[in-house]
Amino acid sequence: MPRARLQLTDGRSPSVDLQLLLFPQASHLIAIQSSGTKKQSNIFMSSQTVTFQEDTMNQLYLPMDFSDLIPEDHVARIVSDMIDALDDQLFFDAYKGGGRPAYHPKMMAKIVLYGYTQSLFSARAIEGALTEHLPMMWMAASQTPDFNTINRFRSERCKSLMDTLYPEMVRLLIEEGYVDGRDYFYRWNQDRSQC
Repeated sequence: MPRARLQLTDGRSPSVDLQLLLFPQASHLIAIQSSGTKKQSNIFMSSQTVTFQEDTMNQLYLPMDFSDLIPEDHVARIVSDMIDALDDQLFFDAYKGGGRPAYHPKMMAKIVLYGYTQSLFSARAIEGALTEHLPMMWMAASQTPDFNTINRFRSERCKSLMDTLYPEMVRLLIEEGYVDGRDYFYRWNQDRSQC
């Protein structure tokens, strides 16, 4: 806190060290304590105090399980459960092996299909959502494949499977009452060529 030397005009003391505080709701400085005398200054102070909730953005809380933050009836859970129910071999057949370990194809299918439900049809939009959108972070297990990887997955590796899974996912979401199918049919036909 800043220290100041003040000259008093009443003649009691030629100079006194005062500890000064600047209150945000007041436009003046208020003397809190005098170090030169035992007397406390009677200065008008507001009875209201400003309080804030604790700011802990740099505090890490463990365990950090994103699934606890996603409601049970969220569309992301439907997409995840649908993909988890599929046989792994449907995806593994598209991979020949060798090279750097690939992202798990079920995770890739989840983020692409869920991205479609959120009108994220470009690979760059899906990539961006992986760091900003909580359900996407949960389905990707905090992994962040880049837009080239996402695009290769849906247009080369698993194109025929994705073309089958998207209408099946929409049918399931309509049956569960999450979406109205009219809009999805139009968007799929319009945007499939841009994927």
